[in-house]
Amino acid sequence: RELHNALAEQMREKYDFEVPETLLHEYLHEFEHQLEHKEPEVLKDEAKLAERKEEERKKIVSDLRFRYIVGEIAQTEKIELKEEDLRQRFAMQAYMMGQDPRQLAESPFGERMVRQIQENMLSSQVLDLLVNRKLGKEQAPAAETQPAGEDAGSVE
Repeated sequence: RELHNALAEQMREKYDFEVPETLLHEYLHEFEHQLEHKEPEVLKDEAKLAERKEEERKKIVSDLRFRYIVGEIAQTEKIELKEEDLRQRFAMQAYMMGQDPRQLAESPFGERMVRQIQENMLSSQVLDLLVNRKLGKEQAPAAETQPAGEDAGSVE
């Protein structure tokens, strides 16, 4: 796990490229929406809001770059997620939240949750592959993945 985090951080720092502005704005909009519910007082202070948005912007750009790199590596290495593993992970998360998985899957929150789980599972598999190569232990791409709640490279 520590090796995953260190490698993910190295990947974030090493690569510097532009990310699509539309995605960046979409995630910033989601961030503002979250602030409305969690910290509405921040929205009333323009200076504080601008500061928080800039901090979040940096995180989002870093996460988008990481996700792009992971996606490219996964495609090159032909790493694919098993649909059944994704369904099981989603159901487990839904039950932990006290939700019916079928109903949750149909909601916008559930759709975002599925994407988040997919990103986490793929990141974990790619990082497993890279760490194992670095350590000289070649491993099949279908490596065990981390729980969706753990953050290897997610955008909230």
